Amino acid sequence: MSIVSPTPLALSQPQVLIKDASIVEVRATDDTEQNTPFTVEPKPVPRGTPAFEARRAALLNTIKAKVSLEYYLPAELIANPPLDVSSIPSSCGILTADEVRITEDYDAVGLLQALASRQFSAVQVATAFAKRAIVAHQLTCCLTQWLMDEAIAQARGLDEYMAKHGKPIGPLHGLPISIKEHMAIAGTLSSQGYLASLREDTTDSDMVAILRSLGAVFYCKTNQPQTIMHLETDSLWGRTLNPFNINLSAGGSTGGEAALIAMKGSVLGVGTDIGGSIRGPAAFCGIYGFKPTSYTMPMRGFDAMPFPAELTVLASAGPMCRSLRDMDLLMQCVLSSKPHLKDPRLVPIPWNGLKTPINGRLKIGFVSNDGFIVPQPPLVKALAWAREQLCDPRYTGLIELKDFKVFDSAGAWSKIRRMYWPDGGQPSRDAIQATGEPIHPLSDWIWKDAEPLGMKTAVDLSLMRRERDEFRWAFAKSWEDQDVDILIGPAFVGPASAHDTAFFWNYTSLYNLVDYPGVVIPTPVKVEGNEKYASGYEPLSEACGQVKKLWEESDFTGAPIDLQIVARKYHDNELFGALALLKDVLKLQTRLNTIDSMAAAFNIVRQSLFAGSPKYTENDLPDLKGKVIAITGSNTGVGKEIAKMVYSKNAKVYMFARTTTKNEKARDEIKAAFPESHGELICIQLDLADLDSVEAAAADFISREDKLHVLFNNAGVGFPEYGSKTKQGYELQLGVNCLGSFALTRRLTPVLVNTAKTSAPGTVRVVWASSTAAFWTSTKKYIERVKNINKQSLFQQYAISKLGNYYHATEYAARHKSDGIISVPLNPGNLDSELWRTQGKFLTSILRKTVFYPSHYGGYVNIFAGFSPKVTLENSGRFKEECDATHGDDTVVHGGEEEVEKKSGVLEEGDAEGKEKEDDEYQDQDDEEGKEFTLDGLHGGWV
Repeated sequence: MSIVSPTPLALSQPQVLIKDASIVEVRATDDTEQNTPFTVEPKPVPRGTPAFEARRAALLNTIKAKVSLEYYLPAELIANPPLDVSSIPSSCGILTADEVRITEDYDAVGLLQALASRQFSAVQVATAFAKRAIVAHQLTCCLTQWLMDEAIAQARGLDEYMAKHGKPIGPLHGLPISIKEHMAIAGTLSSQGYLASLREDTTDSDMVAILRSLGAVFYCKTNQPQTIMHLETDSLWGRTLNPFNINLSAGGSTGGEAALIAMKGSVLGVGTDIGGSIRGPAAFCGIYGFKPTSYTMPMRGFDAMPFPAELTVLASAGPMCRSLRDMDLLMQCVLSSKPHLKDPRLVPIPWNGLKTPINGRLKIGFVSNDGFIVPQPPLVKALAWAREQLCDPRYTGLIELKDFKVFDSAGAWSKIRRMYWPDGGQPSRDAIQATGEPIHPLSDWIWKDAEPLGMKTAVDLSLMRRERDEFRWAFAKSWEDQDVDILIGPAFVGPASAHDTAFFWNYTSLYNLVDYPGVVIPTPVKVEGNEKYASGYEPLSEACGQVKKLWEESDFTGAPIDLQIVARKYHDNELFGALALLKDVLKLQTRLNTIDSMAAAFNIVRQSLFAGSPKYTENDLPDLKGKVIAITGSNTGVGKEIAKMVYSKNAKVYMFARTTTKNEKARDEIKAAFPESHGELICIQLDLADLDSVEAAAADFISREDKLHVLFNNAGVGFPEYGSKTKQGYELQLGVNCLGSFALTRRLTPVLVNTAKTSAPGTVRVVWASSTAAFWTSTKKYIERVKNINKQSLFQQYAISKLGNYYHATEYAARHKSDGIISVPLNPGNLDSELWRTQGKFLTSILRKTVFYPSHYGGYVNIFAGFSPKVTLENSGRFKEECDATHGDDTVVHGGEEEVEKKSGVLEEGDAEGKEKEDDEYQDQDDEEGKEFTLDGLHGGWV
């Protein structure tokens, strides 16, 4: 983008910009270290005059000078990088394991949930993304400014607010957001991608101010092209590279954002789009990007806004990210702040987004090509994949697919290239050359059609607008005649372009000309390198032949492929409603981890923090005379409460605990509390951290009993000293919470099966204590994480173990339903129990005062799972939350186990088959690991 008459900075000698708390000062420098290579440069940007290059070097050094040596990548790697650099940040050793997890395993919504639950502090998250961003920059040249110190200071203030008030400051509390360079952030530089336009901003742009007020943290600004008008990112700051193939472009003009997000150095960014500047880079880098209808999102305070093209072609600001719901999040947060009240140009559109209903079948127009340029072979492959998904017979009741003929795409491309530069581009050219900066090839190219026409008069502009409007009317009529709701088709003529060859924007710029909203979405297709044009290919135009030539001249291996979905003007909500409907059809990433939506996340927190009045208590228990109950961890906390409740109803209770003296003391206290009970209390020593002890305890029980009606796998450990192990060498939390409980259950299963044969249906049960912590890890890498448990953080070790409890419970339900045994995983709630015994007294006292409930609440959840008639064989294996017992829900569960996993975030949509496979793999893994200890009769296969 350009301005009519930019004012050059008065720079007359080699300079460096020195930033203090409030100003940017310019001074001369002889620092030779600034010329040391810091970023990968397979194809450097053009060189300017010596004076310009000295100034440019000084600017580049403003980033490098802020970076600690510990964050430098090896010089050899910078000099000889691999073609695909996308995996280097996670393997280079600069980030800790927690920082890798923070940056890789969460989308923005999931990260906000982790921040709100205090799983991570804002400082931890800001540090992780700032470090990853500077690593990504060295590999792709994606940044113009790195603001780690400022971000940590802002994050520290947010952590202090959370500590003081006990709640987030806003819906974006602690979320790092990356910002395109021309968007004003107070105290930072912005420009139009060339030196003469460089300025320091003293106030935030409207977008930044809104995001900051909601709790966002700003830690970097990202690269953009010279004049902000290339579909490649090449500026005085350097050329941004595609992470998956550095010989390819990251796209433009928001290419720095796209590369950074693809490198997982950002979870959410903001871009602008006037010809494809969000959608093109997102497509090149395999991420999500949304261009809203114009005047939807605030843009006041962006450098070069407004500029001459906006007299005819309108720009938009929108999100770029890694999941569908993150686009929805940004739109919801920004529009909920009512930006139209500050900028009356904006249209006050309420945002419903993914919740927008679709009435009737969704009519989709399928764009194979635009009648101007046939897409390159990988795009054809991706389109074939999409058509196959959309034609799946399962979706015929939801979708009507029809081929769509695009109206005059060639004419639109010709028109918009002239409309971009009603000033002929000459003022921008003059300003660039005045500083000795070279004109980049794509700047020359974009000015080619407009420059000979020179500066337009007011009459010329009026006629140009009339031409635009007539095209819009014709396009709208063609759309209406073909009777579709949305279009799906290419986002570019091919995958990411080779450097300096992004000449054809027709698949995106068309929708800028008509001002229609568009989203780009990833597909599973990547360039393999051997794709070829169809044997009967005939070019549709001269440009079409040029595109084929470009494909044949370069190697695009590894490049991802996105597709574009478009709706009518101001049908942005309907577009997102369609995306919600298509998320399963097109395998869209709705999350990376955690819970399905913020509402669901906060609902779970609410249920844990604000448990209602108990609806199922010991008073609801039947007489349990003749029933045999086994409880692990029975000497204290929830286990002791369960023992009290069932003993008071005359059950025979086996109390399993690690310390015999404490267990016997608890037994005596329970007996004294219920002198009229006709039940029994028998103590058995059990140390779940020792599989030999598990075998001995099981053998002891079997020697005494031939019946077992309910087994409560209640015992567990949480947050021990990092590195703690079981006797057999397993990470302690996984070993106790999973392996030990699993081993005991396996050993007692024959007794349970025999008991079920002579008992009333649905009365023999196994109850497994899981946790909401299970919601904070992912199935996608679960087996890998179990195998690498010792490298995980303490919290992740706990979360992995609790998801393991869930897996054990659901698989046990599946394998023993035919035996008449019910298996129930449950979340007992935020309880004051011995689980926290390893934590400091101060922390525990604070938790007791603020979030913990007495342990008998957990007892109520357990007895509900163990004895309520609402728990049946039909819903065996489904997740049981504390709200069922305390809020009196009519149903025991929240749907089938697949639905529950979708809610909790441990299962992606469309991944039920993978989940079942993982359940089996996890069970088989425990089988194999148990065999190492040769526990006779324990690991010989499921009975």
